[in-house]
Amino acid sequence: MQSSLLLAALLFWYSVIFAEARWYSLLALLTTGKLFCLLGALLTFAPRPIYPQLRELYAQAGHFPVETALSDQQLAGLLMLVACPLIYVLASVVLAARWLLEWSDHSSPLPSDKAWQ
Repeated sequence: MQSSLLLAALLFWYSVIFAEARWYSLLALLTTGKLFCLLGALLTFAPRPIYPQLRELYAQAGHFPVETALSDQQLAGLLMLVACPLIYVLASVVLAARWLLEWSDHSSPLPSDKAWQ
């Protein structure tokens, strides 16, 4: 499972960085960033563990109280809420700056002051 998640993440970031149309990249970052933040908020503010299997695993292990499953889930959601804006906004700013630089390189230069006289 971990290798498939890593492969999916690498394919996503590869397609974002090397996309032909820059607005595809910005749209992909906006969409996945919002979904990522929504999941983080859901995990953070849930009143009980979302995955009941984790609650059973904590109870069977006997090392941790069952409430630890909820606190672990809330901590994971909080980390997602902090990391989401930092990573996705930074990537969007870098891509938009590259896009604007490419656009300004292809546009015609401004006329000189002598042309206006």
